[in-house]
Amino acid sequence: MKGSFRYAVALVLLCALLGIAAPGRATAQEAKKAKAAPKVERPDDAEEEIVKFYREFDPMRIEELDRIKRENPKEAENVIAEWHREMKKLEEIKREAPEEFARVKKERKADNECWEMGKQLREEKDEAKKKEIEDALRKKLGDVLDARLKQQRREIEEVKKHLAELEKRAEKMEKNRDKMIEHKLNRLAGEQDDLEW
Repeated sequence: MKGSFRYAVALVLLCALLGIAAPGRATAQEAKKAKAAPKVERPDDAEEEIVKFYREFDPMRIEELDRIKRENPKEAENVIAEWHREMKKLEEIKREAPEEFARVKKERKADNECWEMGKQLREEKDEAKKKEIEDALRKKLGDVLDARLKQQRREIEEVKKHLAELEKRAEKMEKNRDKMIEHKLNRLAGEQDDLEW
């Protein structure tokens, strides 16, 4: 159970990170979905919950939500519902795998710092300061990428291990196919199995 949970957590996180790692882009993707999708039902207190959660986990999300609410309140309803579902998944990870949650939180913080540095780079007029920001951003992006690569290598190893276990189980089932069929047949027929004691 614990191994399958970790595997599920890894898959959920991978999907979540691909879709929400960059706050600006993630919101744009969610906004496009929200425009095309019908209104999604959400709990009445969903907005309060996500504001409280994301204020700690990803403060840039709060700013983005405020912008969406100003520009398109109907779209905001769908974004709130989507973020609420994501928040519930993250809360489960926080309960079940706190070290994984801490890693994701750290990665999200680094993403936000990169977005802020990118904003500073675009707005800076002084070429010397611009070069400093660019160098710092390049280093930060390298650190973020290295951390992601390290995590992906861990996930690949977990998937390989899981695959090896499945392969071993499948080989055992193939080897014992006839015995397994007879055992199951006897149980379904209500007959006593010679192997049971």
